[in-house]
Amino acid sequence: MSNIYIDWSKMITSEMKAEKEDAELLAAVEAELVKRRLEADKVIVPLQDAVDLEMATPEESALLLEWKRYRVYLSRVPQQVGYHKVITWPEKPADA
Repeated sequence: MSNIYIDWSKMITSEMKAEKEDAELLAAVEAELVKRRLEADKVIVPLQDAVDLEMATPEESALLLEWKRYRVYLSRVPQQVGYHKVITWPEKPADA
């Protein structure tokens, strides 16, 4: 009869599995947050330039405010109750 050897260091508990899944969810949410923030920054920069240079149309000025407001809402996503498991994403403004 052969001896059976169990390496308990390789054991994965349900708690360990839940922690791993939670960490993966957090990473995915943070990646989505970065993606949305980069998109907002990409739209805001040229609009802000137009405003700074006094070249913005009234529509561009209004759009700039909408996108800045959106970016502020994005910065507050991590403060939501239940973050990162339950998220209410802010609504993205119309494209520039």
